[in-house]
Amino acid sequence: GVANRAVLAALAAMEAHVETPLDGAALARAAGLGRRQLERLFRLHLGETMGARYRAIRLARARVLLRETSLGLPEIAAASGFVSAGHFSRAFRDRFGLPPGRYRRAAA
Repeated sequence: GVANRAVLAALAAMEAHVETPLDGAALARAAGLGRRQLERLFRLHLGETMGARYRAIRLARARVLLRETSLGLPEIAAASGFVSAGHFSRAFRDRFGLPPGRYRRAAA
């Protein structure tokens, strides 16, 4: 539902860089705007910050990996751009209400 080209460009950059997340300045460059302007556009068009949307994209990728692969949690954490399995587990539990291991067992 978003038609803003800058926001779409930033979202495409986020999707393309899940394993090695880009910082806000790099996302702004990809969108052809300054960081503050892009942040304002995210709030206007998506109702959330760039960081919140990027985390949601990374966690969605992790959820797919949990369902569709036998990778261990450290590997899924790395493939989703998290610095540690602990950080990933906390973020996953906060977003989906279950720890990743329990989610995987429930999805099996």
